[in-house]
Amino acid sequence: MKKTLLLIFLFIFLSQKQALAVNDQPRPYISFQPDLLSWDEVNEMIPRKSTFTVIDIDSGQSFKVQRRAGSGHADVQPLTKNDTKMMKNIYNGKWSWRRRAVFILVDDRLIPASMHGMPHGAGAIQNGFPGHFCIHFSGSTTHRTRKFDLSHHVMILKAGGKFDDYIATLSAKEILNIFLITTKIMTSN
Repeated sequence: MKKTLLLIFLFIFLSQKQALAVNDQPRPYISFQPDLLSWDEVNEMIPRKSTFTVIDIDSGQSFKVQRRAGSGHADVQPLTKNDTKMMKNIYNGKWSWRRRAVFILVDDRLIPASMHGMPHGAGAIQNGFPGHFCIHFSGSTTHRTRKFDLSHHVMILKAGGKFDDYIATLSAKEILNIFLITTKIMTSN
């Protein structure tokens, strides 16, 4: 019973937040299905200096990036000043550590992922973005802890349409933890 109530509350909360994030805009039409790939597979597909498109799930907005580095996930930079502007627009004009569910489009593959929107570290492209940001995929790890980041994991599952299946396997305590993490994701800058 507790698990059911937590699921209902989480569903209502996420639905309300998602509705606000989309700004009542229709979702873009995508004619092919996402392909939930492991980090090892994606790492081979997007070598350093490769470019690809990032599509924000909630807004439908997209921008191009170049992968610069990263061993447990992709360290990327917006490709141009216009791409930087679009990325900042997705984050409502402020840089943020908040995770967002995204797709990356590589050739004809649509891959679920998670990004944050905070410039950090070094940057090499003259694009108005002071550093790089991170994109995580299934099985990605952080640089510092070498462990997977649960908040990125939740966003990857959201992008891949697997969140409901995942949450159904959890205990009430684990669902509450996901709820608290998701609340933090949606309210942090």
